[in-house]
Amino acid sequence: MTDARFLRIATRVAHLRPTKVSVDKFELPGSALPPLFHASGVAIQDVSRHFFEGWYGWGFYAAFDPEFVRRWYGEVVTTLKALPTAKVLVASVDYSSSPPGLLECILEWDVKLNPDLADEEKLEESRARLMENPLQWVHGCDRLAIEFYDIVVYHDENVVIKNPAAVTIEGTVG
Repeated sequence: MTDARFLRIATRVAHLRPTKVSVDKFELPGSALPPLFHASGVAIQDVSRHFFEGWYGWGFYAAFDPEFVRRWYGEVVTTLKALPTAKVLVASVDYSSSPPGLLECILEWDVKLNPDLADEEKLEESRARLMENPLQWVHGCDRLAIEFYDIVVYHDENVVIKNPAAVTIEGTVG
């Protein structure tokens, strides 16, 4: 399946943006997050040992709904809690449903990473790619998150923990 086809299917079944956290701004403290859940065949003892490269970048994947993760990923559901001091990036599956100001923040960071983008024409090309291509959008959010955030909430079913020290394991759900 091509990336574009997968994304079309994924956006039809997933909320384009989070519903269980505020999307009025793109940065929240960890204390604003509800419990997180991860499912697999075993209880998770060390988040850092379960990082992998997924659609939303490198990290540990979780969701806000224990039944969702159990249905899709495994019978053993581990509960996690974000530390109150964790820096959370509230993103979205695509630009059209993103919190206000996130696009400009991504572009500002991209210019710091690549000063050639400061050229007005190149900056506008980059802006258009981020706004029109959901895969480019997700990669832009990930570039920002890698540098500045501990956790990224794309939507209720895809929360990516970037820093394993930003969460605590609370146990398993029966």
